[in-house]
Amino acid sequence: MASHVKLDQPGLTAAMKRVETAKNQYDEAMQTIKSVIDDLQLVWEGDSQVSMYNRYYNDKKTFDAFSVEIGEYIEGMQKTLNDLPGKDLDTAASIRKLGRI
Repeated sequence: MASHVKLDQPGLTAAMKRVETAKNQYDEAMQTIKSVIDDLQLVWEGDSQVSMYNRYYNDKKTFDAFSVEIGEYIEGMQKTLNDLPGKDLDTAASIRKLGRI
């Protein structure tokens, strides 16, 4: 556990935006791959094409789950940006009140 709290809000915001950009790029790439897989039958017929199609759709849950996980990283960063400064101030105020009657 950290012995102190330090938050560079602009730095964390910039990092969060980079992760958001990466997630959007991932989601767009996965949509492109899905479109390609769905259209393969137009240019490729046979058992191997069907296997490729089936493999993609068997793995799609994993691809989708990865996008959700990235979103949870973003949510964690946003929660830190929203909650930490106020909690630290609340804790400081509580500490200042200690010993007062």
